[in-house]
Amino acid sequence: MTIATVGRGGRAMRQIADTVRQLQHFYSTVAVQFNRHSDVSVPRGEADAVISCLCALQAMVFPYSPSLSQMIDDLCGGLFLTDAQGIVRVNPFRFGKMEAVLLFLDSPDFVGNFSQYLHTNWPDVDAGTCKLLHDAALASDRFSFNQVGVAAREICILLAQKVFRREMDEEGKIGPADAFGMLECFLRHTLKGDRYDDVRGYAKKTVKLADHVTHIKCEDAIAMETAVTAVVALVSLINTVSRGA
Repeated sequence: MTIATVGRGGRAMRQIADTVRQLQHFYSTVAVQFNRHSDVSVPRGEADAVISCLCALQAMVFPYSPSLSQMIDDLCGGLFLTDAQGIVRVNPFRFGKMEAVLLFLDSPDFVGNFSQYLHTNWPDVDAGTCKLLHDAALASDRFSFNQVGVAAREICILLAQKVFRREMDEEGKIGPADAFGMLECFLRHTLKGDRYDDVRGYAKKTVKLADHVTHIKCEDAIAMETAVTAVVALVSLINTVSRGA
């Protein structure tokens, strides 16, 4: 799964992905046992650890999907049953629901839907970001990785066209195809004054990173995800600055 997001929301989505992976390991192990036996028991400590992960996942998912969060809450209370002898057994009915929840959280649908939380003033940029995240989640080979990289560059060009004005370029050095030059110029023009020193430093590094990673071929998942992360960070930054301009 690819979750290429930034800031507080990005960290939350990465935490969701990490928690889902932990639960998938448990699910896969127990699924093998259910294929062999109709009754599966687990150690109390393992059950407690799974419930702890589910409760954490429920809290993390709630801001994005209250209904899905409610399904996870139901798992927290019903995935395990303890008999009179203290043996902890997996509830097969709730176990099936767990599969559905994990599959959705690991799907392009959930990943792509995160883009709805990156509202900008430009619907085509929003649509492009959504497609970028969706395509990145589906990419599985060198060709598809590189296609995502191409799309990332196109979003940068589109973004530059939204905010750059020729009068911002006082020296007249920025060419019509220099998208990253346009973005740097916009940021310099907008973020003036000592109070923006730190922001300008961050902005310069953000533009430089996006410029670099979108001008190299994305031959593997790491290169692709780096490019997507850099571009989504850039979209978020430019959107924030433009709204305050």
